[in-house]
Amino acid sequence: MRRIARLSLLYLLEAIAALLALAVVAFGAALWRLAEGPVNAEMIRPAVTEILLEAVKGDAAAIGDLELSFDPAYAALVVTARDVSISRADGDTIIASERIEAGVALDLLLAGRVAPVSLEARGGTLWLYRDELGRLTGGLGALEDRFGAAQESEDAAPDFNMDRASRVFARLLRVDVSNVSLQVRDEYHDWTGLFTGMGGALELSDGALSLRAEGALVTSAGLAPITLDVQSGRSLESVFVDAALTDLVPAAAAPLQGPFTGLSALDAPFDMHLVFDASREAGLRQASLQMEADTGVIRSAGRQTDIRAARIDASLDVEAGRLDLHELSVDSDLLTLSLNGALHDFTAYDDAIPARALYELNAGQGRLDLSGVFPEPLQWRSVALAGGLDIDQRQIRFDELNAVLPAAAAEFSGSLALEDTSAGLLPTLKLNGPVQGTLTKRDVLNHWPVDFALGARDWVRDSILDGRVTGATLDINLRAEALAAKTIADEDLTLSFSFTDADVRYMSTMTPLLGLSGDAVLRGNSLSLEGYGGAIGAIEATRIYVDIPRLNPKGAIARFGGAGRGDVADVLMLVSEPPLNLASEYGFDPQAFGGQGELSFEIRRPMLRTVPAEDLGFEFSGRFEDVSGPAGPPGVDLSNGVVSISVTPEGLNAEGDARIASADAHIVWTETFGLGEAAKPTQVRVTSTMTARELDQIGLPLRRFMDGAVGVEAVLNGRGMDFSDVSLDLDLQNAAIALPANLWDKAAGEPATASLAANISSEGAIQLDRLQLNAEGVGLDTSAEMAVDGRLLAAEASRVFIDGRMDLSAEISRPDGPEGVLDIAVRGAFLDARALFGMAAPSGGGDLAAAVNFEGVLDRVLVRDQSFSNVGLTLNARPEGVARFVLEADADGGPVIVRFEPEEETSVRRLSALGPDAGLLLSAFAGFDNISGGALRLNGAAPPLGQPGGVSGEIEVDGFTLNRMPLLARILAAGSLEGLGGLLSGQGIGFERLESQFVWQDGILEMREARVAGPSLGATWNGLVDFSDERLTVNGTLLPSYGVNSILGSVPVLGELFTSRQGEGVIGVTFSVSGPFSETRVTANPLSALAPGGFRRIFEGTSAERELDALEAERRAEQAQAAQSRQADGATTPEPDTPPEAEPEPQEDAP
Repeated sequence: MRRIARLSLLYLLEAIAALLALAVVAFGAALWRLAEGPVNAEMIRPAVTEILLEAVKGDAAAIGDLELSFDPAYAALVVTARDVSISRADGDTIIASERIEAGVALDLLLAGRVAPVSLEARGGTLWLYRDELGRLTGGLGALEDRFGAAQESEDAAPDFNMDRASRVFARLLRVDVSNVSLQVRDEYHDWTGLFTGMGGALELSDGALSLRAEGALVTSAGLAPITLDVQSGRSLESVFVDAALTDLVPAAAAPLQGPFTGLSALDAPFDMHLVFDASREAGLRQASLQMEADTGVIRSAGRQTDIRAARIDASLDVEAGRLDLHELSVDSDLLTLSLNGALHDFTAYDDAIPARALYELNAGQGRLDLSGVFPEPLQWRSVALAGGLDIDQRQIRFDELNAVLPAAAAEFSGSLALEDTSAGLLPTLKLNGPVQGTLTKRDVLNHWPVDFALGARDWVRDSILDGRVTGATLDINLRAEALAAKTIADEDLTLSFSFTDADVRYMSTMTPLLGLSGDAVLRGNSLSLEGYGGAIGAIEATRIYVDIPRLNPKGAIARFGGAGRGDVADVLMLVSEPPLNLASEYGFDPQAFGGQGELSFEIRRPMLRTVPAEDLGFEFSGRFEDVSGPAGPPGVDLSNGVVSISVTPEGLNAEGDARIASADAHIVWTETFGLGEAAKPTQVRVTSTMTARELDQIGLPLRRFMDGAVGVEAVLNGRGMDFSDVSLDLDLQNAAIALPANLWDKAAGEPATASLAANISSEGAIQLDRLQLNAEGVGLDTSAEMAVDGRLLAAEASRVFIDGRMDLSAEISRPDGPEGVLDIAVRGAFLDARALFGMAAPSGGGDLAAAVNFEGVLDRVLVRDQSFSNVGLTLNARPEGVARFVLEADADGGPVIVRFEPEEETSVRRLSALGPDAGLLLSAFAGFDNISGGALRLNGAAPPLGQPGGVSGEIEVDGFTLNRMPLLARILAAGSLEGLGGLLSGQGIGFERLESQFVWQDGILEMREARVAGPSLGATWNGLVDFSDERLTVNGTLLPSYGVNSILGSVPVLGELFTSRQGEGVIGVTFSVSGPFSETRVTANPLSALAPGGFRRIFEGTSAERELDALEAERRAEQAQAAQSRQADGATTPEPDTPPEAEPEPQEDAP
C-alpha cells in the first residue's frame, strides 16, 4: 500500500512538472508571439474597460481596436487602445484620445502589482499632482474627477492614497505624448495650471533623465507658448535646462504662495529664454537668461504702476568664472534703470547655486519714484557698485558705491542686510563716505525719506528757506532693530556738511536770518549747527548756532541762538515782532531809539509744529553805545548812552549811563513780562546830578528860582512809555534857591531835600500822593488830585512852614467834580503876605478861569509891614467874576471890614469898606506909604454877576495927612505954590476930608467930582488912571489957603459967582496931568488964580472929561445891549442903567 502511494505521488509530480513545462513553453511561445507584433486583445476588453473607467472615474467607455504586445526592451506587457472615448453619466466627455498605449512591468504584473514602464498618448487629458510634501503622481483624466466637487475648497483632497500613488511612477522609463491637455495641481506652491496642445518625450534610464516638451499654458490673458528641454542625471547630480516662454502674463499664472508669488504683481506679457547647465560638483557650467517685458502694469499694496518696457540679458562665462549682466533695463513709472555688470568668484554652492559672489555693476541715467517714501522721484546720472553678495547672510556688501546725482556725487562704502525683527524682515544699512557737489534745500529734502528723522526733516523743510550744502560726509549704521522701534540713536547716523548763503527761519513770525554760512552735523536723533555771517534784517550776525538735542519723540527743547552787531532800533524792532511783541505791548516806537552795539540771543522752543507763546524761552543780551531815545517822560530824551540790555521770558532789563538834557545820568529800565492788564510792568530809574537849566529842559521849571547842582533820583512805573507812577527825590544841598517875593532863600551848601510821588491814570488824571520840601526853617508836606484837563480836584497841605514867612495848612476840594466849584480852606498861625497884595488891574466884569470858594482864617497876617490879627477872608469867585468877598480883621486902630455881596432882590453886588486908618490900609494893600491916618468909608455897587459894568460908588476919608508925594509936589511947583510943596517933604499937608465918585472897570479907575480939603490946601479934579496901560489923565484946580479961600464960596449967590464949582474957592490954579506913569507930563496956569468963579474954567483942561464921557457912553451902550439880550432870553430881573449910589453905612466913632 505504501508502495502504491509513493508511486502515485511520483506520477503526480511528474504530471505537474510536465504541465508546468508545458505552461512555460506556452507562456514563452505567447511572449514570442506578442514580441513579433501586436495581437487582438478582445478577450481582455472588459478588463481594460474597467481599468480605464476606474482610472479616470468615468461612467461609460468606448474603445476601438484593442491590441496586446510585449516589449522586450522594457520587459513590459504593452496594451494599445485606439479611438478611446470615456464620458460621464451625463454625457460629458472626459477623454477623447486617438491612441493610448501603456506598458506595465511584467515581473510586477506576475506578482499582482501594476507599475507603468512606458506611456504613449495621442490626444486626451492627463493630470499631475504634487502634494504639500512634494510627492508627485499623475494619471489619465481630469483633476476634478479625482477631487470631486470639493476641489476648489481649502480642505480638498484626492480620492487616492498618496503613498501608493506616488510609487506608481517608480518603474516609469518613457513617456511620449502629443496634442494632450495636461492639468497640474501643485499643493506645495498652491498653483493650478492647464497646458494645452502638449507634446513631448520623457526618457528615464538608470543614470539620466531626458525631457523635451512643448505646448501652451492656458491663462486668463491667453495662451503662453512654452518649450522645454531638460537633460539631467536620475538623481539630479547634473542638470541642463533650455526653456522658453512667450507672451506669459505672470499676474494671470503666478502661484499663490512660494518664491514665485511675487510674480503676480506683474501684469504685462513677457518672453523668456533660459539656458543653464550645472552640477553638484562643478556648479554652474553654463547659464544665460533673456527676458523682455512689454507694456503693462505692476500692482502692489493697492497701487498700480505703469511699465512700458523691461529687459534682462545675462550669461555665465564658465571659463572666466563670471556671470555677465549684459543688460538690465526697466522703463516704468516706478523705475527707470539701465544696468550692466558682472558677478564672479562664486563660492558656497548649494545644489549648483552659489551662495556668495563678488560683483561690479554700472547704471546709467535713471530714476526711482517711491511715492510716499521720498517727496520726489530719485534721479541719478550714473551709479557704479562693487562688492560682494552673501545669500546665506542676506547681505550685500558695498566696497564701492559711487553715484553721480544731478547736483552732487557720492562715494560710499558699506553694506545692506536683511534681518528678522519683531516687525518682520527689515534692512540694516551701513554707508560711509563723502558727497561732493553743491546741494540746495530741495536736493536735500528730495533725497531724505519723508518718515526718516522726521523732526530734523520737518525743521529743515520749515525753517531753511534757501541755501547751499557742500562738503557733506555720511556715516550711517541704520540697524533693523532701530527701524522696528522707529528710533535712531545718535551713533547710528552722522551726516556732517558745510553750508553757504543759508536763509533760516528760527521763528515763523520773526524776520528770518539771511546769508548764513557754517557747518552742521545731523546725527541719528539730534542736530547741531554752527554758522557765521548773514544778517537778521539790518543786524549783522557774527555767530549763529542751532542745537536740537532730540528729534524723536517730538517735543525736545531746541536752542536757536547766536551773536551779532546792529543798531538799537533794529534790535528793538526784532524783539517787537510776534510772539515777543515788545513795542506793541509796551507802547514805544523802536525807530525813536539810536545807537549801535553787539548782542547775543537764544530762543528755546519745543520741537512741535505748533507752540504756544508761553512755552517759548528766549534770552537777548547786548551792549550798545551812543544810545539815544526817549528817557521816559514826554519830551525827555537821552543821548550818548552806553547801555547793556537783557531780555528773558521773565522780563527786560536795560542799564547804563547816558546824558539826559546835558547831564550825566545812570538809567535802569526794567520790564516784567507776564503780568496782568492792570499791572505796571515797566520801571525806569534815573540817577543824576543836574543844574537848574537841565532840570528846566526835562520839564521842571526851576531855573528862575535856583542855581547850582541838584541830585536827582527819579522812578517811573507804568506800561511801556505810558507811565502812571512817578517818584522824584531831589537833593538840594549844593543848590542856591531864591523863591519869588523873598519867600525863602537858601545858600549853596545848606542841606535841603524835596520829594514828589504822583500817580497818572490811563485817562490822564493826576494823583499827587506826596510833595515834600525839607530844609532848615522850611517844611512842606502836600498832596493833590488833578483832573484829566489839569484842573485841581483836591489838595491837602498838612504843613506849609517857612520860618518868619508862613505857618499854615490848607485843604482844597471840588465836591461836584471837575466842573464844580473849587473849595479852598486855609488855616494857620501866621502869614507874611508882603507884596502878595497890590494894585493889580482886576477886570470889573471878571473873567476867572474857574469857580472858587475861598475861606481863610489866620491868627496873624503881615502885609507890607502892616500887621493884622484875627483875619477872616471869604471869597466866592466865578468865571464871570467875583460873586462875594468878605474881609474881617483887626488892625492897630480898630477893625477892618470889607464886604462885596449881592442883594437878594436885585442881585446887584454892594461894596462897603470901613477902616480906622486909611493910611495903614493903603500902605498894606496898595503900597502907598505917603498917607497917614484917616477914617475910610467906601460904598459902591456893581451889576449882577455876569452882566457888564464895573464897580461904581463913593469914597470918603476923614482926617489924614499927605506927605512925600512927588507928583503933587510937581503940580504945586507948576502952580507957583512951592511953599506948600515944602510941607510935603516936611511935616506933610493935613486934610480934613476927601470925597470922590469912582468907577473901577477893566483896570481903569475913573474919578469924578473928586475933592479934598484942608486948612492949607484944597483941590478938585476929574480924571482916570489906566493901570492896564500904565497911564493917567487928570484935570483939576489947586486951592491954596483953602480955609480962608473957601469962605466966600459958602455964601449964597456970591459963592456960585466967585467959585467955579462946589468945594472950590475964590482963588484957584488949574492943572493937568497926563501921560504914562514913567513920563508923566504936569502943567499948571498961575494966571487962572486971577480969574474968578466960572471964568476960571476957561483955563481948565478938558481931556479928562472927554475920556470920562467916552467911557460912560461906551458903558451905557454895553448895558443897553445886555438888557436887550436878557429880554430876548426871557430874563425878568430889572437892572438899573447904573448902579444906585451907595449909601454910607452908619459909622461908629473912632476910638
